[in-house]
Amino acid sequence: LACELSLNNHQAYQTSSLLKDYWSLDPRVRTVGVAFRYWASVVRMDRQAEGTLPPHTFAILLVYFLQQQTKPVLPCIHEYLDPSNEDVYISPVEGLAGWRTQNKMSPAELWIELFAFLSIGFKSVELVVSIKKSGMLTNEEKQWKTKRLAVEDPFSCKRNLCRSIQA
Repeated sequence: LACELSLNNHQAYQTSSLLKDYWSLDPRVRTVGVAFRYWASVVRMDRQAEGTLPPHTFAILLVYFLQQQTKPVLPCIHEYLDPSNEDVYISPVEGLAGWRTQNKMSPAELWIELFAFLSIGFKSVELVVSIKKSGMLTNEEKQWKTKRLAVEDPFSCKRNLCRSIQA
């Protein structure tokens, strides 16, 4: 079992806490998330040092996909955060307690829809994957000139997690 450790990386800790909160909202998120990470590992797409994506990018892609459903599986947690605490992620447990999804798809159905969304439903040339707000965000709005997949870091809005992708 291989793992990577990160020391004194406050941003990574905040991202992990945010993703933990997303995982706790619906059991299907963990099921599909574990499968997606395993798939990324098997096909070697999670090797940032080799020119692919950072491993946590797959969790962010999944959250984004689940937020974009006609009946969202997940809310946008950033919309529940106190804007005065931008430097520290404080879980909005009380705000999220009342949130319920109307989506009844099984994990298997979500799995199939995830790959359909990422392969033909998402316009990666125009759009940025951002879990910080509901709706779509364009490369033009971000002033990013990339024509490849762009994934915004949830706690560093200027950072594209896909900057390491090599052609």
